[in-house]
Amino acid sequence: MSDKINFLGEYFEHSTLLLSGKIISPEIKDATKVKIRILESPELENHWENNQQSSTESVGYITLLKGIDLLEIFFLAPPRFFKNILMSVSAGKIKFCYVYGTKIKWSRGIAHNIRFSTDKEEE
Repeated sequence: MSDKINFLGEYFEHSTLLLSGKIISPEIKDATKVKIRILESPELENHWENNQQSSTESVGYITLLKGIDLLEIFFLAPPRFFKNILMSVSAGKIKFCYVYGTKIKWSRGIAHNIRFSTDKEEE
């Protein structure tokens, strides 16, 4: 055992919230369950500033894990939004999550918008 610690890269501390549930709509042939992983991203703190490197094209991505009946959604959230989601989940206010994005192709998709609600949206 060595007394020297080697770091392979930069170290970032991020808070992560993991939500799980079932898919209500649309029906997906290979998945009935969903896991939503929300990662707090301090880099998005000043998201109102015009930054040439940032893109508003997507807020995250969607992965269909075939064979284990699971749809996984991952997205980054600015710290203030992350804290609001965390408080709402802790208080039992969030009952439904709506994710809008591209059609899943080759088990992958892009999430363009995510919305949390206490009420089920009418179809």
